[in-house]
Amino acid sequence: MLTGHVHNYQRFSAPLYNKKDVPFIVAGAGGYNKRLHVIGKVFHQAQDKRKLPVRIQGEPELLENFNDADHGYLRVTVTKKKISLDYVAVPIRARMRRIRS
Repeated sequence: MLTGHVHNYQRFSAPLYNKKDVPFIVAGAGGYNKRLHVIGKVFHQAQDKRKLPVRIQGEPELLENFNDADHGYLRVTVTKKKISLDYVAVPIRARMRRIRS
């Protein structure tokens, strides 16, 4: 499931219709807002300790990964055999160099 809005990058997995876990991707860090929406401290602590994925309290979803520090985009590659998704983070310093060039 792919979604996007003015946000950041998040990858969840959750059961869909009580069946196997399905990946849910939120990719909307394209740069509309100067500041991205920051994810909760507990998730940052888990990421810093390399303890992802983290189950969201009281929910079936697992937060598998996120980036709320850099703008970026989702690259989708489709072949006859598979679909690949890569989130490409664009740090603010790199964006500023491009704008000034």
